[in-house]
Amino acid sequence: MDLLVDLGNSRLKWANYQNGQLCSVGSVKYDEENLATLLSAEWSSLPAPGKICVSSDVDSRLTAVLSLWVEKQWATAAYIITPKDHAYGVKNAYQDPLQLGSDRWAALVAVRNNIKGAAIIIDCGTAITIDVMDAEGEHLGGMIIPGIQMMQQSLFKGTHKINETDEKNEPVLAALGKNTREGVRSGIHTAIIAFINEMISRTTRQAMQQTKPETMTNVITGGDADLILPFLDNSIIHKPTLVLEGLAIILDRTP
Repeated sequence: MDLLVDLGNSRLKWANYQNGQLCSVGSVKYDEENLATLLSAEWSSLPAPGKICVSSDVDSRLTAVLSLWVEKQWATAAYIITPKDHAYGVKNAYQDPLQLGSDRWAALVAVRNNIKGAAIIIDCGTAITIDVMDAEGEHLGGMIIPGIQMMQQSLFKGTHKINETDEKNEPVLAALGKNTREGVRSGIHTAIIAFINEMISRTTRQAMQQTKPETMTNVITGGDADLILPFLDNSIIHKPTLVLEGLAIILDRTP
């Protein structure tokens, strides 16, 4: 049994991987100070994995904490993936492939190998990213905006009379808020939803204007996807484990 790990900016996700299947999927929020303690709490009872494949775009110190914990616990080394120029059927659009987040790279790999045709990939995490890939696996590029929490924090820091303690975690999407909390969350949700819908609409129009029109498959993932998905078109495919699925493909093809 192998272990797949997605170390994000605020959330740690993992899954055991055996016989081509993900199992025992886990996810937990963390901060820089408690990562090692959290790993002990969450992973000490896991069976020792044969291989460990990790996507990590956080500070190198945190990646080192994870690698050291793995080495001490299981006497093995974690394989930290890096984006490639061209691999696993995907052609990276970035001039410097390493500038593309490894989680975005893993998501592109997963979509390329599991979904036929062109695709738009939306990842709703600390940042919200949108990547577009054509039917031949060529990554056409992407866009990045702040995620829900980051937008809220920016607003709280840059304005007066908006108290961060007013913020709640439940989704609020109203035309007009009746208090500050509703106004902030409604505005942020509406902005994010409008951005996603506009990108889908624009990219789909461009694809249909090509000499050989392409049908786009829209995929969404990330920790905040559940908050956004109810307000998007129901044709969008929700893949909570998309990055882990990409890591599985990478691991299978790594000597």
